[in-house]
Amino acid sequence: MSNENPAPLADPVQSAPATGLNPVMFITGLTVGSTVGLVLGSLLTFWWGLAALRAFRRTMRRVQNGDQPIRELLMQ
Repeated sequence: MSNENPAPLADPVQSAPATGLNPVMFITGLTVGSTVGLVLGSLLTFWWGLAALRAFRRTMRRVQNGDQPIRELLMQ
């Protein structure tokens, strides 16, 4: 048996790979990104929803009129 001291245990903080990512910045980025995505998604859905609603109403009007031209518009 040798009288040499065993190698000291590695400090887990210093031996961890350096990612350079601060947890607070990660949470902030996650929150901001989610919020912006939610707002943009809501706006796009609202915009597309209005266009889809107009198309549906136009289709229903054409079906109900038997696809006949609207005479009031032709007389202008």
